[in-house]
Amino acid sequence: MKKENQKDAICPTSIEVYNIGTMVFVGNKAQRNINAEITAICIRSNYITYEVAWWNGMTRTTAWIEQKELMFKKAPEKIAVGFANE
Repeated sequence: MKKENQKDAICPTSIEVYNIGTMVFVGNKAQRNINAEITAICIRSNYITYEVAWWNGMTRTTAWIEQKELMFKKAPEKIAVGFANE
């Protein structure tokens, strides 16, 4: 039984992430005033990063941002992403 619990701690059956298409604010810590959209999610070994995209005039810019760097006008709900844990 202990082995099973250790496996669940290392390999969770699901995690919660912000949905693709969620609108966020990005920018430096003092002024996060760039409106961006989450376009991809990357699940890393111990944290999650989000690809965000925004337009600056005629130029589309993308960046990978950690969850702690995102700001929201209104906190969106997260969605569960599940894994086969066998």
